[in-house]
Amino acid sequence: MMLEVETFMQPGPATVRPVEELRPLVERMKKAGVKSIFVTTAEGRLIGMVRRDHAEHTLGEQPP
Repeated sequence: MMLEVETFMQPGPATVRPVEELRPLVERMKKAGVKSIFVTTAEGRLIGMVRRDHAEHTLGEQPP
């Protein structure tokens, strides 16, 4: 029996661009219950990841 990856995959993750403003991004992540998000170029190339806890700390919203 052949099983296709599509049967088990989860929908693609949300991504943001590197020029995204941090505070509104953190608010959207909180509302969506997202703990991390990938950062990609306009062409879709992965260049990094933002963790919400690190972003909240940077914004002074969470202790170190």
